[in-house]
Amino acid sequence: MGMTYDQATVEKICCRLRGLVQDAFQKHLYTTAIFYADKLASLSHFEPEDLYTLAECYFKNHEYRRVLHLLRQHGNIVGSDERLKLLVAQSLLACKDWEECLRYLEDHGCDEDSVADSKMASAFALLRGRVYEVTENQKEALVWYERAIQLDAYCHEALDRLVGTHVLPLEQEMA
Repeated sequence: MGMTYDQATVEKICCRLRGLVQDAFQKHLYTTAIFYADKLASLSHFEPEDLYTLAECYFKNHEYRRVLHLLRQHGNIVGSDERLKLLVAQSLLACKDWEECLRYLEDHGCDEDSVADSKMASAFALLRGRVYEVTENQKEALVWYERAIQLDAYCHEALDRLVGTHVLPLEQEMA
């Protein structure tokens, strides 16, 4: 027999759960954070922010397949939240599903024309560069790493990938 709570009580419980998740997350207690984030997401009927919190906890705990499963179940929310799209793409990359990751980035409007924030567009470009680099398509990797830097001049990871892994031709590196 389940209990029914009024909206104010549910919001108080959600607020308390958010605090518990944040506290566990800051202490790198990801399993604990997952436990409370799961309760929070269910109680809040998978509000986008709470869904993101749960997915991020899974991601930090290296449970990439769970991230993908969770976000596929809530595709209607993922489609409108760039952070969730980024988690899907990063999880596919972590699972070494290179082709699926690239297809996802292409099919879900993860480019600078579709993304409102240039820093987020840079993160998507960086991911494409990483996929191309892993699949040994250095020419495309170079294009996407350069695009990531164009979108966000402070994207150190893209610069590091260009210079540190010698994707950038020597002539361009010297220029």
